[in-house]
Amino acid sequence: MKKYYILLFSVTLLAAFFIIRCKTSQYAALPQPTTPIRWKSLEDAVKEAQKDGKPLFMDVYTDWCGWCKKMDKSTYRDTALIRILNTKFHPVKLDAEAESLHVGTQKYSAKGQQFNELAISLMNGQMAFPTTIILKPNLEGMYKQAGFIDGITMRAISTYFGEKMFEKNVDFNTFVKNYQ
Repeated sequence: MKKYYILLFSVTLLAAFFIIRCKTSQYAALPQPTTPIRWKSLEDAVKEAQKDGKPLFMDVYTDWCGWCKKMDKSTYRDTALIRILNTKFHPVKLDAEAESLHVGTQKYSAKGQQFNELAISLMNGQMAFPTTIILKPNLEGMYKQAGFIDGITMRAISTYFGEKMFEKNVDFNTFVKNYQ
């Protein structure tokens, strides 16, 4: 009977290992892509978006954020996602702790706070990192999600907004859930 329990425990432990390995492999660091995301300054992205009508894709991060670094090493190295972001959006990395940012004549600063006024405004004061934000060219918010997002899910989100599926009355949650 004792051997049976040892065998059962070993099989359970082995199965748990494989399940965890499969679930975490999608977050593993990917090799540096040949064509990286062409991140732009906020000011340049806004100017270009107002000319061509493409939305802004923002990655709001901090230097100390571990999940932000994990997204840089996995999610943002996904070649299909890179292609979508570089063609359908104006991608921006926004350091939430930047001392000052300029958008046209508007200046945003930290004013003695830990976070920049713009980051606080875009995130409605709920400072969680990383946060992914998609904005219309007029800087009106279309999407915001705090936390780590894997490459497949980020591809689904960026495809939904990049292809303007919302204008076709496609349900967001259904689209992301069924995305292949």
